[in-house]
Amino acid sequence: MSRLIRVTDSPYAPPVPARELTVASTGGARLHVEVHGPEGAPAVVLAHGWTCSTAFWAAQIRELAADHRVIAYDQRGHGRSPAHEVCSTEALADDLEAVLAATLAPGERAVVAGHSMGGMTVLAAAGRPGFQEHAAAVLLCSTGSSRLVEEATVVPLLRGGRLRTGLTRRILGSRAPLGPVTPLAL
Repeated sequence: MSRLIRVTDSPYAPPVPARELTVASTGGARLHVEVHGPEGAPAVVLAHGWTCSTAFWAAQIRELAADHRVIAYDQRGHGRSPAHEVCSTEALADDLEAVLAATLAPGERAVVAGHSMGGMTVLAAAGRPGFQEHAAAVLLCSTGSSRLVEEATVVPLLRGGRLRTGLTRRILGSRAPLGPVTPLAL
């Protein structure tokens, strides 16, 4: 019980959204989306990283939602968005475009922030007309643009090469739960 009290009082505790919706994307993927803050306020869209959820952005949502409309969504297979048989950067870019189309009015622009895999999602969507219509600015946090599997240090004890690349590919593609990424997950 005391653990629950600490989590709900913590800056990492997920804030209560003003509204929640489910957005359909390509191939029938369903995405959990939260909207925080006042309607009509300048919009910020948040795309989390691998093994995270909307809860990753809790502190940022709390700070921004006073005077911004903050839109956060769970990427496919994360948080409250169910897994889908297709998961590629192109599919993730489709998802981001679907979220933008569902939450922003035609021509409305937002600052779009992506952390880790979310940054790769933003980069994959950047050249698309649907993204360009809605992106006023982009913020990339702790991300990379390519060669994730080849350069990742998920398997730190092995030097680069085919063995490490193969193991990293298997780990990144695994459905196994991995360790916590925020104190909330502990």
